[in-house]
Order: sequence, then C-alpha cells, then structure tokens
Amino acid sequence: MNRKSLIISVLLVASAIQIQAQERKGFNREAGFTTGVMVPMDKDFGGEVTFGLTYEKFYINGLGIRTGLQYTPFTAKLDHTFGVPLAVAYRWNKDGNWAERASGSSLANILLSLNKGTEIFAGITPGYVAAKKSGLHVSTDGNFKTERYTENGSPLFLSLDAGMVYSYPIGRVSLNVNPAFHYVLTDTYKVHTVTTDLIDGTTDTKDRVIRWLFSICGGLSFSF
Repeated sequence: MNRKSLIISVLLVASAIQIQAQERKGFNREAGFTTGVMVPMDKDFGGEVTFGLTYEKFYINGLGIRTGLQYTPFTAKLDHTFGVPLAVAYRWNKDGNWAERASGSSLANILLSLNKGTEIFAGITPGYVAAKKSGLHVSTDGNFKTERYTENGSPLFLSLDAGMVYSYPIGRVSLNVNPAFHYVLTDTYKVHTVTTDLIDGTTDTKDRVIRWLFSICGGLSFSF
C-alpha cells in the first residue's frame, strides 16, 4: 500500500469513527414553536388559542430541562396571559424500540410504531396576567338572569405543570404533540356569578377560583 492509499484509508477510518461518535452523542438541544388550545376545566369557559416558544436540553441519560415562553390571549375571559415554563424532563424511546414490543389494540400499535421519541415533564410556570377583570357576561334562563365576570385576583401567577411530548422526527426537525395539565396555585382566575330571580328580585351570589387548566399543542422543533 502506497503512502497516498494509506493516508486515504486513515482519513476514512477517522471519518467513520467521528460519524459514529456523533451518532452516539446526537443533537441534545431543541428549539421550536407551538400553538394549540388552553382550556379552563370549568363548565362556563371554553378553550382559547395559545402560542409558545420552546427550548430543551437533554443529557446522555435522558434527563433534560425545558423552558420557553407561553402566551395566551384569553384565559377564562381575562386578557393577555404570559408564562415562562420551567420543567425537568425525561425522554425515552428515541429509536422506537418499545413499538416493536407493543401489544394490545391495533390502534395502540399504530400510534407506537409512529412514535420516535416520547418525553414526560413536570415543573412550574411563573407568569403575569395583564387584565384586571373580564367583561360582564349576561344570560337569561326562564325567570332567572345570570351575570358573570372573571376578576384577576393575582396578576402574578404560578402553576404546577405535568405533561408529555409525543414526537416524530424527520431529520433534525420534529413534529410534536404536547398535552399537559396545569394547577394554578394563585387566585388569579376568580369567577363571580350573580343569579337574579326576575319575579321576586332575590339574588344568589357565588364565587369560585379556577384551579385546573388543560392544554394541548402541536408544533415543530429543530435539533442542534
């Protein structure tokens, strides 16, 4: 073997080792955006659109951190909710091996076979709600009139969060679905309801605080 062939062989072997090392290391950071709905778990309120920017960093053992920025134009009729999620995450099934061992319904097998990365997370979201109170909602039902509005009981809010991310990567881009539950520790979303009997004029006042929210978002992320 001449010198030129030897040099080429060494370079090829070095390149192969570098590629394998990179494949083992992988891309451990992700940035992306999401959009979906934020739903107060209360019979009087529906879901509202929400937007987010995300950043994640994972380590070799699957543990990682999540953060970003979340903006919801309306939550329980209060305008402009901003949040900064901070969470610890764990990711597994990046190669889809669990799908090969999946058992049960055909639907479950299909979903698992599509899944190339599953992540669970838990953390907190500190944030801020700009509106002081919502507009007054008035409705009538027979002889009763109901007036309802939401008061901002604490502009600075804090929630406990738990959820998962279901991912399907295409190269360094991933399609993600992210359902999560949020428990609001602060009295931010205080709902006041006054029911008036239109015949005798008596009123019944009820106040409650919305604690639980549910969100489901989809989006794209880029690994680097």
